[in-house]
Amino acid sequence: MQCRECHAELPQGARRCPQCGRPVLHEKIWNNKRLRALLIGITIVLIAVVASQDAAVNSRVKDAICNFQFDTAETLRGDVKLFPAGDNSLRTEIIRTGRLYQAGQYTQALMYLDDLRETYTDAGLAAYSGVLDTIEAKSLPQIYAAAAEAYSAQDYQTALADYTVLAARNYSDSDKRLFLTNAHLCDSLGQLALTSGMTNAQAAQKLMEEYATLNDATTRREEWMAVQAIVTGTIPIVGEGVNETIDFGLTNKKTLTGDNKWGGTKADILGNLGDWTDAVLHGGFANVDTIIMGKTAKAKFFADANVQKMLDNRRMNLGEIAPRDLPNGVKYLGHLNDPSLDMYVYGEVYYDDWTNPDAPETKPLIPDNMIILISSRPNYMMAYGACTYIEDASGLWVTSQTSRVLRSYVEHHPDRRMVELQAHPLPIPDKVDSWLVATVC
Repeated sequence: MQCRECHAELPQGARRCPQCGRPVLHEKIWNNKRLRALLIGITIVLIAVVASQDAAVNSRVKDAICNFQFDTAETLRGDVKLFPAGDNSLRTEIIRTGRLYQAGQYTQALMYLDDLRETYTDAGLAAYSGVLDTIEAKSLPQIYAAAAEAYSAQDYQTALADYTVLAARNYSDSDKRLFLTNAHLCDSLGQLALTSGMTNAQAAQKLMEEYATLNDATTRREEWMAVQAIVTGTIPIVGEGVNETIDFGLTNKKTLTGDNKWGGTKADILGNLGDWTDAVLHGGFANVDTIIMGKTAKAKFFADANVQKMLDNRRMNLGEIAPRDLPNGVKYLGHLNDPSLDMYVYGEVYYDDWTNPDAPETKPLIPDNMIILISSRPNYMMAYGACTYIEDASGLWVTSQTSRVLRSYVEHHPDRRMVELQAHPLPIPDKVDSWLVATVC
């Protein structure tokens, strides 16, 4: 009989090998076929039991990941005893990505997400596609908001990193924002072109398009100011270090209450319009010929039985309905003969992020429950304050008496190119009370 370790001859009855010290008992057991078979069987059973337990744990890990319970998934992974699951490394990366997402590190989470999609096949990711797609979908608007905030704060490096991630996913207008951010960071048109993958001519054209976007935004703000002057008689001036209100002293404001509201049991829509047009004529010395209605007010107007009766009476030609769409959100509804009014709705909206900065909302320019009685030939004006700035070439202060000033200039520490449009508009009505606003429902 030989030792299985060193192959030395073993003396009869020896308990250990005299050469290497290996127990002889093990050799006897292993050479016993029945005992050997029993040991192999026990080993197989133990492996099967542990493997079954691991499979159950791995299933729980997967469920925890898909339910965004990443800390739980990480804890459960430590309970795997025998061998890691086939996608153990994938789960490790997903858990790390999910933790970054839950910590609000959205840009980093998406970068890890990109690595996952480059490293693993679609088939391997299929079981986790729901959680990965959700992380991406909910991270993108968060990154966009952070990028916009960084851009407004002139932190262009942070904005650049965020917009780069967004642009790679074709999110919203991130390409435009990325270009503008690069424009701030580049000190020449050639550098901007190189950074953006364009020719100089293309970069110049793109820059002019962005100037046009700024101009459109300014026009929209002028429109909002004009509507505010008419609807409220005031214009709020809100900005950094400024919170003032220009009040024109409008008194032609009406508010219907109770059953007198349009749509109520005592509503008298035609009587209201007749009285109010007379009020403007007598108090504001203006002959109103136009009514602009909010969405709800329009619905109440055309649902009124007396209005319907008048509009349906063709023989007397008391009114007609001839809806047609006009530019910029205006819709012509028709003409009312008594009182003589052309009827319109105005569907434009604006984004109010200053009334309550924590809960911004989109609002109609003309409130839904209001109407405006106004002349189609108002003597209003849009005045502009002078734009003053330092000219780069001369270093001198320059005052420009114009409605718009488009300019680009360089700032340092850090180096960046600023794209700026200056405008100081103020709509001014010629005669206060030459129109009337009413809350009718």
